Amino acid sequence: MDLSDMSTTQTRSQSESTAAPLQINGELVCWAGDRLSFDLLQQRLAAGRARAHALAAPHPASYVVFDLLAASSVDLRGFRSQGRSTR
Repeated sequence: MDLSDMSTTQTRSQSESTAAPLQINGELVCWAGDRLSFDLLQQRLAAGRARAHALAAPHPASYVVFDLLAASSVDLRGFRSQGRSTR
């Protein structure tokens, strides 16, 4: 997944989001030691391309997935979160 040009949360229409074989929900994060750092994430997102690359080495970003919204083109949003996690 290439997130290099992603600077804000992107939203898709319902028809687009359920067309993919797997639809996940999560958040882009930056770590500072063993804690999340919103400040580091903001610096990377606000930086120009060259500065963002320079910040990426000492402060890599990760995508944390916390919900499964669709699998095999089946919309799971109507299921309770516990039911989605067992699929």
